[in-house]
Amino acid sequence: LILWNDAVQRILPFLAPHLAVGLAYDAAMKVATAAGILPADSPYFRDIARTGVWQGETLDGRFILARHIRTAEGGLLVVHTDLTRLHVAQQSLSQAEQMAALGRLVAGVSHEINTPIGISLTAIGALDLRMSDLQRRYRDGSMTRRLFESLFADLHEATEVIQRNLERAADLVASFKRISVDQAADTLQRIDLGRYLHDIVATLRPTLRGTPHQLVITCPDGIQIDTYPGALSQIVTN
Repeated sequence: LILWNDAVQRILPFLAPHLAVGLAYDAAMKVATAAGILPADSPYFRDIARTGVWQGETLDGRFILARHIRTAEGGLLVVHTDLTRLHVAQQSLSQAEQMAALGRLVAGVSHEINTPIGISLTAIGALDLRMSDLQRRYRDGSMTRRLFESLFADLHEATEVIQRNLERAADLVASFKRISVDQAADTLQRIDLGRYLHDIVATLRPTLRGTPHQLVITCPDGIQIDTYPGALSQIVTN
């Protein structure tokens, strides 16, 4: 070491007691290892004499950007920048964006799911009225074969309507669950690309309804990819 400024004591406080003109840079980095700040396999040790830029996390949880710049005299200028606050701010912004996207997703799916559930409830109400009518006619003896057959036809139609709409609601919930979990915990996964894109589009239908836009997916079946689904979902929804 030949010269340093006061900031080095703030960014690398463990070096403060050892700072002295003539201290070898590799010796300073070994002090960092002994202090439990840098791992032994840090690129700072492998590339001490090489110029370049490295960024990494110290063992005490800080994010440091290191620049090695060769001087005209043949020396090495080392610039350390503490990026911890910037990194924390970026993480907070990313989390806020994820929560905002998840909020829009919840609102859209809630609106979309009301339709099939509402239709199912209407069909159940109509079915209850028909069953009450059947019970009344059975008790007063006014039941006829034609009325009985008509009731069975109505029962069959109502159950089909209920099943179809509840399946639609279940599909929406399943799509929402996959997309929301992926956005909340963005981990590397293997997914079916076409199916995942269709899941995303299903959650976007309420937003697209009433607009002149039409979203068409052209993706061959069976494409499996290793990716971060949460990031993919945010790209499509944003």
